[in-house]
Formats: sequence, structure tokens, C-alpha cells
Amino acid sequence: MSVVLRAWPRVEEFWFDEAIPPRGVDVAWLHQRRAIPEIAQPSAKYTLVVDLTLSDEQLLANMQSETRYEIRRAQNKDALTFRAPIVPDAASLAAFHDLFAQFAADKGLSPVRIEYLEAAAKAGVLRLGSMVHEDEVVVWHSYLLVGSRARLLHSASLFRGHAPARRSLIGRANRLLHWLEMQHFRGAGATLYDFGGWYAGQDHEDFQRVNRFKEGFGGTVRQEAEGVRALTFLGRGYLWARRTSLGRAYRWARRRGRR
Repeated sequence: MSVVLRAWPRVEEFWFDEAIPPRGVDVAWLHQRRAIPEIAQPSAKYTLVVDLTLSDEQLLANMQSETRYEIRRAQNKDALTFRAPIVPDAASLAAFHDLFAQFAADKGLSPVRIEYLEAAAKAGVLRLGSMVHEDEVVVWHSYLLVGSRARLLHSASLFRGHAPARRSLIGRANRLLHWLEMQHFRGAGATLYDFGGWYAGQDHEDFQRVNRFKEGFGGTVRQEAEGVRALTFLGRGYLWARRTSLGRAYRWARRRGRR
């Protein structure tokens, strides 16, 4: 089910190979398609996916030894409580949004828009899962569950100010949360677990470190396509106005930067 981003003009996003309806949509944002033949130059999107049709034994065997060790230690020694991914209500949306805002501020990232979370929840595709230690949520994950694919949207935890032992516990909790969510989504009928991106460059050490974390779970790097389509005259006008306004904002920012 598509996520409605704007009511007028009607702007919706479609994930993977969801069908676009023949009418009723002005602009379609297309994410992680196998191909977009209607778009001359779609942008490449890389991600890492894990095949959930494999057994637990096969999935664990495909993981790196450090990842398996951290998962088992978290399960056996860290007294963590798993809260399985749910269709969020207003309270859980607010709790996730608030923690992610702190996480984003620590990392210098953009905060997630509550309006987007609400739209994805309304569409029935958003899921929120978390790991709890001593009555405190230490890791949140958000997902889109579309068809048979569970796609990680956000992963948030607060490390700043904690002692090294606590930081290590949070890291183990994050790995365990991924593992238990894989099992949960497989039980719900998903066949593919998508880590939500993989950095194809060589120049950003932080992104490469995130790659290594994801690669610890095994899986396969996949290249897909992204793009945007205007489906109506109104949609074409909206995209033209959007590009024009963004271009003006960019040129203004460059002029400001030279002062």
C-alpha cells in the first residue's frame, strides 16, 4: 500500500515493485525498483538484503562470528526484553520520534518528520520494534513492511555520555534486535529483510563502518533503482515548481556562503 505524502497535488510513494494505479495519483516517488523503464536516468540505490526463507541455522551460519557471539551474549547475559515490531499508535510514534530526535542531534543527522511516520502508519506499512533494558528502551527500529519485504527505515540508540560497558551493551542489544526482528518478520510472511541501504563509495569512514555492521549478518548487496514520475499535467507542474524553488534556494545558499 502506497504512502500518501501530499493530498493536493496527490503525491504518493511506492516501494519495490508496487503497482501504480492508473488514476488518482499526480506524482509517484518510486523507491528500490528492479527497473524503472519510464525514467531515462533513474538513480542507483544499493542495499543489503537477507533471505528469510533460510532456516535459523542457515542464517546464523551466514553471519560473521563476531555478530553471532554478540547475539548469543545479549540473549544469555544482558537481561534484555524484546518488543516485537508493531503497527504503532500515537504514543509509540511519539516515543520513537523523540528518541530519534536526540539520536539525530548527536549524530548531526536530519530528524525524522512525524508527518511521514503518521502517513506510513495510516497506510498500514509502518512497524516499530525496540529493545528494553531495565525498563528503558535502548534501541528503536522502524520498518516498512510492504508485501513480503521488511525494509529498515531507522535505527536509533543513545550512546553519548554512557560508560564503555553500557555502550557495548547497547551495541549488542542492536544486533539482537535485528536478529529477533528477522525471525518475527519471517513469521509474519516476509521473505526478505532489507537493511535499508549500503554505501557504495570509499570516502566516508562512518558509512563504511555501518556497512561492516550490516555485513556481519550475511546477506547480499543488491542494486536497485529510484526515481520520480509525474503522472498528470498537475503533477508535471508540481515537479517543475519544486525543481525551480529548490534551484533558487540552492543558488541563494551559495551566494550566502561566499559572503
